[in-house]
Amino acid sequence: MRVKVRQCEADDCVMLFLPAHPRRRWCSGACCGNRTRVAWHYQRHAASTRQA
Repeated sequence: MRVKVRQCEADDCVMLFLPAHPRRRWCSGACCGNRTRVAWHYQRHAASTRQA
């Protein structure tokens, strides 16, 4: 089986990792993934607040 080394998709992270699942995007879901998800949440809710 061939495993690809991937780079973390967080903007401020330079880590490389071996994904345990093909859809994994971050080196750590608890750190990098959480920051990204919080940013997406903030953007969605900030946009809906401006429209109201």
